[in-house]
Amino acid sequence: MAFFTKKQKQLMRERRRKKQKLGDQQNASESTSHDDQLQEDAVSKKRLLSENSTQEDDSNSLKRPRFHESSNVVVIPAELKTAQEKKKFRKECRRKAKNAGEDPDKLEFRDPNEDANTMSQLNDNQAKKKSKKKSFPILNELVKLEKQEKEKQAQREKIEALEASLSEEYKQKYIALDCEMVGIGDSGKTSVLARVSLVDWYGKVVLDTFVKVPTRVTDFRTWVSGVQPKHLKKDAMDVEKCRETVAALIQNKVVVGHALKNDFNALMLVHSDVRDTTKYRPFQRYGGNKWRPRKLRDLVRENLELPDFQADSHDSVTDARATMELFKLVRAEWERELEMKKIKRAKRK
Repeated sequence: MAFFTKKQKQLMRERRRKKQKLGDQQNASESTSHDDQLQEDAVSKKRLLSENSTQEDDSNSLKRPRFHESSNVVVIPAELKTAQEKKKFRKECRRKAKNAGEDPDKLEFRDPNEDANTMSQLNDNQAKKKSKKKSFPILNELVKLEKQEKEKQAQREKIEALEASLSEEYKQKYIALDCEMVGIGDSGKTSVLARVSLVDWYGKVVLDTFVKVPTRVTDFRTWVSGVQPKHLKKDAMDVEKCRETVAALIQNKVVVGHALKNDFNALMLVHSDVRDTTKYRPFQRYGGNKWRPRKLRDLVRENLELPDFQADSHDSVTDARATMELFKLVRAEWERELEMKKIKRAKRK
């Protein structure tokens, strides 16, 4: 039989109390954790129930039409985005109205999405109208335009005065030439003569004739040349006769034109005394490190103020008149420049 001293017994009692306290604490923590778990489960169940109820409400709202204040107006749910979904919704509403004994044709459907878009558009338009300010001409611009107009008028008067001082003999030595071509060959890229026009200083027609093409034409280029098949059948001139006529008319005269190299190649003629607007430096543009020719259309619209020039197909008479008018604008400077070049060449020799 074991005997314990008083001190040992006291220590044993303290150990028992500590064990009891630890056991009570563990039981309490287990009970609280169990209660918390039960509360969490209850909250999650409530949440699931609420979500299911909202989903059911949404599905019911999609299935069940929402009526406006007036019984005949049905508001299409905002959740329906595509046209197919809206069409199905309207069809279902008419079916239910028919089953209920109502007239489905009297139903009026209202889309809140479209109403919102129209309202936003109206707001944007109103904002734009408010932001727009009345544009008034600036005084400096008006003065500048008036000054440019006066300069142009003075230049016209100067040219007219110079032209009036020229003799008829001087004017008769200038003649303007323009030709239209058509395409032959398999691809239609080979150009042959189809029309020739010559006008004098005043723009009067000296010669205007279509030319017979000895071979089959594969591309009339009507959208550019204005030449049609009927033009080359009846009153067209033979090529050789046309060449002889043009050579006789331009003999001892200065020929004015635009890209005359192409015209003389088509005519199979050579003429040295020419005024080609593609070769005159003020009528050229600088690009690619060299001076390049400009289109006749651009030169005429810019210098002669004819915005509708060559709006459709070309006309050789109109083009010849335009080149003559361009030459008149710069005749004095052009002729002076040529005289200076002749003097320099003579000095070199």
